[in-house]
Amino acid sequence: MKQKLILFIIVLLLSACSFNKGRSEGFIYVVKSGDTLSKISSQYNISVSTIKYYNDKYYDDLIIGERLFIPLPDHELAQKENIIKDNKLVEKEFKTIKVKDGLVYRVQSGDNLYRISRNFGITVSQIKDLNSLDSDLISIDQELYIKKFDSKKTQKKKIEVAEKRDKIAEPKVSKSKAPATPYTSPNAGEATSFPQEWKDAFLLPVSGRLSSPFGMRGGRLHKGVDITAPPGTEIKVAFSGTVTYTGFLRDYGNVIIVEHGKEVVTVYAHNEINLVKKSDKVNKGDVIARLGSTGKSSGPHLHFEIRVANKPIDPAKIISEINLLQKI
Repeated sequence: MKQKLILFIIVLLLSACSFNKGRSEGFIYVVKSGDTLSKISSQYNISVSTIKYYNDKYYDDLIIGERLFIPLPDHELAQKENIIKDNKLVEKEFKTIKVKDGLVYRVQSGDNLYRISRNFGITVSQIKDLNSLDSDLISIDQELYIKKFDSKKTQKKKIEVAEKRDKIAEPKVSKSKAPATPYTSPNAGEATSFPQEWKDAFLLPVSGRLSSPFGMRGGRLHKGVDITAPPGTEIKVAFSGTVTYTGFLRDYGNVIIVEHGKEVVTVYAHNEINLVKKSDKVNKGDVIARLGSTGKSSGPHLHFEIRVANKPIDPAKIISEINLLQKI
């Protein structure tokens, strides 16, 4: 009886470790009606400036349904980025100029309208209306007028409706040459190079709608498929393997790369938050990230790639469920 009890305790401890793997850095909080930054900071015993820092927020305004990353007290990013000095948070600098009834923001490398809208607490549609923009395309050093909106119920309703529309907007790609990353490959590979014994063994990482397939797009190769879904949706690893990279890469945003053997790797990009670390062993179907819109992205979606010998191949030829997704 005693041995069975000890075995039961060991199983519980192992389960707890597995459940918390990669989740010790922080969590996502969804803003509810009546929430304020000061209320949230008191609830989780962290400062308002800390919340604003980790979420790139300029104003204190919140939008119902907005997702905030809440770091734990020992969040390792604080040490990596040296953002805390003498127990005080160093404020992030935004390239802004105050003007009457608002401010002017100068676009920086890596910005997109969705990210800017989150930084300043307004919607993509409002930014486009304020600046008479016909598309989501913006350029570095472009000046955008930003206005602080009222928090009346009618205004909140308009914001919520606009946010829903923004979430399902199809990502658009600039025609300008994209910066290179260590994981870019100029040429597509052949699906026949994929191990035939693994065909139909890979699962779909996330369910949603197909916003962009594999192939040529805007004059260059789109190396994976884009699947839209609500922010925070769980992303599952397509096949068992080892995490070889987890971090931030310009166009890709928060990205995870998993090596499966036989020169096959999968790539999961634009994540809201990564839930695994380098060298972690993952099993097929494990949740490794949550869907987001980091990096070069105009809306929440997963950019998913399958590569063989570092050459991207069409995931739809490996995972048949992709062909069944509703197209945008």
